[in-house]
Amino acid sequence: MADYLRFGRISKEVNLDEKFVALKNLTRARFQVAQNLSREKTRFLD
Repeated sequence: MADYLRFGRISKEVNLDEKFVALKNLTRARFQVAQNLSREKTRFLD
């Protein structure tokens, strides 16, 4: 998907369907959980 945006293969204005928005939110939440877990592990070990 990034490849398509980067090289202009699709327009930047895309109607985001509900599944794509849900996947995006899930991915962001998972990333935040991983960051928080890493931060807490570091804090615990220090």
